[in-house]
Amino acid sequence: MILNLRSMDAQSASNPTTDPGLHVATSPQQTTPRTRSDRRPSSDAAVRAGPDTDAGETFEIRDVAYRVDGRTILEVSDLDFRSGSLSGLIGPNGAGKSTLIKLMARQQRPSAGSIRFDGKALGEWGDREFARRVAYLPQETPTAPGLTVEELVALGRYPWHGPLGSFDEDDRERVEQALVRADVARFSDRLVETLSGGERQRVWLAMLLAQDADCLLLDEPTSALDVAQQVEVMRLVRSLSRDEGLGVVVVLHDVNNASRFCDRLVALHRGEVVARGRPAELVENDVLQSIYGVDMGILRHPSRGYPISFVQ
Repeated sequence: MILNLRSMDAQSASNPTTDPGLHVATSPQQTTPRTRSDRRPSSDAAVRAGPDTDAGETFEIRDVAYRVDGRTILEVSDLDFRSGSLSGLIGPNGAGKSTLIKLMARQQRPSAGSIRFDGKALGEWGDREFARRVAYLPQETPTAPGLTVEELVALGRYPWHGPLGSFDEDDRERVEQALVRADVARFSDRLVETLSGGERQRVWLAMLLAQDADCLLLDEPTSALDVAQQVEVMRLVRSLSRDEGLGVVVVLHDVNNASRFCDRLVALHRGEVVARGRPAELVENDVLQSIYGVDMGILRHPSRGYPISFVQ
């Protein structure tokens, strides 16, 4: 969700009809839910740091730079992300992965260049209009003291009814569907703070589902989770992309999770895109060495065939 998560007031958030501190426009908007496209992932030809050429782009990034105190943090000349596909951003710490996804989520403004979503510049979208199309989960989610799982998930409906609108039957149905889809319905009455890390991440994903957006931007959703929880969360993310036709861009540090679950990878190094393509084409010794600076070996999964990397 495009919101100021860190300033969320848990007490007001417990009532879905009150303003939870989101940064949205207050002008009236059309509230009829849109019909999501049935587009599904297709093959993605490998392009080593060259321009994207496939149709069906959702985000178009052109000549974008992000600078802080005169230092260039990110510089991307030509990059697209398609609808109905799960794209993973990989690379070492400080490569610019989180910066890129924050720019796409309108959490930060580029110093130069343009980012377009669905053919329109990000600055031309209204806050609530954009939040109905794009949902963002930051790297560090805030605590939600006093909130039950159902109350937190209900916040996903905010872009559709605003602070003064009524929480109607359609909103309730979408919240219930999101709870079931994320497999957290059994936790509905539990306090969020009592759940495990993996359970909490699924609850936050349920909130994004209730938002009914077309595109999810996820910044390291598996960080601080154990191996089983990482696989659980990534299975859900992949399922949302394939079954719901969502476009998903996710920042991942684990190359093997990226290889296993993503349709397409984009590798960054020192603020630049250095490689892009299908996992089978990027998870190669020479490519990974150029990205991470260490000698990596590659094996094939014995039953599923996807590449698995390891440090030599």
